[in-house]
Amino acid sequence: MLNSTIRNGLGNKVSAEVTDEHALKVATIEYKDLDTAISTFVNPTYGSNMAVNASPIGGSPINVHNGEENTYWSASSIAGIWDFASEAYGHDSTASIDGTLTIDDDIAQFTKGSVLNLGSYSAITGWVYIISWPSTGVKQINLTGWDTGTSLQVGIQANIGNYVNITELNTWQKFIIPLSDMNLYGDAIDALRLTTIDDGVGDPINFYLDDIILEGGGASVQEYTIFPDIGEKYYVTTINLFVVDDYDSTLLNGTMPKLSYDKLLGETFLTGFIFRVIIDNIITYSFTVRHISDIMSFPLMEDFHTFSDGVNTGLHFSFGFPVPVQIDSRSEDRLSILITEDFSGLVKMTVTAASKLENI
Repeated sequence: MLNSTIRNGLGNKVSAEVTDEHALKVATIEYKDLDTAISTFVNPTYGSNMAVNASPIGGSPINVHNGEENTYWSASSIAGIWDFASEAYGHDSTASIDGTLTIDDDIAQFTKGSVLNLGSYSAITGWVYIISWPSTGVKQINLTGWDTGTSLQVGIQANIGNYVNITELNTWQKFIIPLSDMNLYGDAIDALRLTTIDDGVGDPINFYLDDIILEGGGASVQEYTIFPDIGEKYYVTTINLFVVDDYDSTLLNGTMPKLSYDKLLGETFLTGFIFRVIIDNIITYSFTVRHISDIMSFPLMEDFHTFSDGVNTGLHFSFGFPVPVQIDSRSEDRLSILITEDFSGLVKMTVTAASKLENI
């Protein structure tokens, strides 16, 4: 028989006295019968193999804007202060689009002058130079398709911040946004709109944009996903990344592997791959990986292993979440990895996830 006494919060009485300040608090929650789910990120064409070439290829790209150094689409301010030919910064020349004076809901428009069917295009690419990106409130730089004839948005918006590292300041970063992310694949537009979002406390984003291009060719950017079957819900606890490259990591007379912080084994990537949590078709979290230091900076890194046979080197990373990520089949939630450039130089790359599974 267990004989025990519950003492009060002050620790000076034999039995607990229930008051507003000192009481035993209880709660009732619904019981969940959970199973274990081990899942692999897969692509309908390449399966689990992520060592593929996902660079925009083929077709005839269309230049949209490059700081008005050439005459492409006509730029105008719908709301706010924009400088479309700023000489403060330039990606590969002297001028760019200056958005440093924009505030919430300021809009720039880039008009082609004729209707463009997007069936032969796969992505919008460009370069962003971030001066500041405050972490307070909702901060976004959104691109949308537009129909000037009806004054209506076409497709859905895409936040450029979900395709770059928003904490990497004062350097040019390339972004690649698949048209499928904007629900624009196969649609027709005659303009693009750029909107600064500054909702809540804190200052707005300070940024420059340059070399905005509609990439020709078919859908080359590849997405790999994990999602629960109908009637299921995942509580994702751990992500595992396994990558192998033809790279000799042996450090002569050393006691640790020869690995560069700014490469992924022997490969150098410009845009890398993007890990995303997508809830109800909205990207709620994104994390860009171009090199080892990006992975190692993840706050809950749980495990890191490396091995080599003198020819190939393999890396295994494992990281978790403070609270399991919930993805629900009823709202078509998914975990996504977007490959946006040529990863075919790698020998192998796969990503898996461990989850608790609930039947709903």
